[in-house]
Amino acid sequence: MPVQNSDIEMIAANHVDVLIDAPPAIGEITESVLSVSDLVIVPVSPGSLDIWSCRETVRSSSA
Repeated sequence: MPVQNSDIEMIAANHVDVLIDAPPAIGEITESVLSVSDLVIVPVSPGSLDIWSCRETVRSSSA
């Protein structure tokens, strides 16, 4: 089920920070989490293949 901005606002009302662990693949859930996020942390290994494979996540978080 996608995350709605109103869901995050309801949860965040009683908290300073909210951390959402999203799945590693770009899909409906990940896109909805990225759309309501103020900050995105994408952990990757320092290898060229890992960095290359996370580019779609970075693009989605920048939109």
